[in-house]
Amino acid sequence: MAITFYYAPMSSATRVTWALEELGIPHEKVKIDIRSGEQKKPEFLTINPNGKVPALVDGDLKLFEALAIVYHLGERYGVDKGLWPAAGTDARSEAYTWTAWGQNEVLIAAREFALHNPESAMPMAPPVEQRVAQMAKGARESWDRLTGILEARLAGRTHVLGEAFTFTDLMLASSVMFGTRMAGLPLTDRERVAAWLPRCMGRPAFARTFSGA
Repeated sequence: MAITFYYAPMSSATRVTWALEELGIPHEKVKIDIRSGEQKKPEFLTINPNGKVPALVDGDLKLFEALAIVYHLGERYGVDKGLWPAAGTDARSEAYTWTAWGQNEVLIAAREFALHNPESAMPMAPPVEQRVAQMAKGARESWDRLTGILEARLAGRTHVLGEAFTFTDLMLASSVMFGTRMAGLPLTDRERVAAWLPRCMGRPAFARTFSGA
């Protein structure tokens, strides 16, 4: 089936770009200019009615939301390549758990800190006078707690599900990378996480993801 991937650079679509690069499957990439509002045009809204990227068309199937797209790619194309656990296994259930946790907990904490940290220079952050110090404090506390959970998970493992890199690592590493690189959050006393993150980012598919943006 023909795959068409709709994306914008430096957005949540990057996770899908990385997944496609890991899979090495043929696909067409369509760059959406979100600044000019291409994502709100009627033709794109038939693919993603939310008017956002990423979106992916796989044959007759239309998908949106990065996590859902990565789940789909893993299940349909990634099992034979060792990038996603087989259906019906405990590892598959763990993969769902840790990838959802990365999106719904780790990424949210990092994003909240980026929005409300008084020193944040991120374009998406509101004016300094509109930032809430208590929100930044709470997000930082969440970050420390969550990276502690990941640190414990990586005890005796090189990757989140075991010894092999999977899309679970891809999604979690994307969230942790956002926290450290974009939000400026530290990995204090997180030696395993600090070793695991560059292990994920050192993959050739990761380099191709950003060289082709």
